[in-house]
Amino acid sequence: MLQLPWGTLTDVWSFGNAILSLVHGGGYHHFDPGWEGIKPDDQDYELTVLKRMYHSVGPFPPSIADIVDADTFEVVHFLNRQGPPQRPLQRWATEQLPQADSQFMRRILKLDPRDRPTVEQILQDE
Repeated sequence: MLQLPWGTLTDVWSFGNAILSLVHGGGYHHFDPGWEGIKPDDQDYELTVLKRMYHSVGPFPPSIADIVDADTFEVVHFLNRQGPPQRPLQRWATEQLPQADSQFMRRILKLDPRDRPTVEQILQDE
């Protein structure tokens, strides 16, 4: 979605998504625009995923400009100007999870991959 190379920090994001799915139960995938009837080959698919990311754990940090191309930065900059994100994951995690688990999830689901913990750091987490 951000047009960045895949790597371990992408896997960390995916790990966070997997935890969300397990906690929520069923086939739930928080960032999947399929819930809105949008399919992967639809023109608005990637934009909708970015919107869901923005509204869930946004805004995109200014540091994102250092790692995305100009077109992607234009999109995330546009999203950041859309008003405050809804941040349902922060609210949900605070209400539904113990505080330590909520903090763990917020550490993993950072929009700038460089801000996410490494696998080694995750393994050391209590």
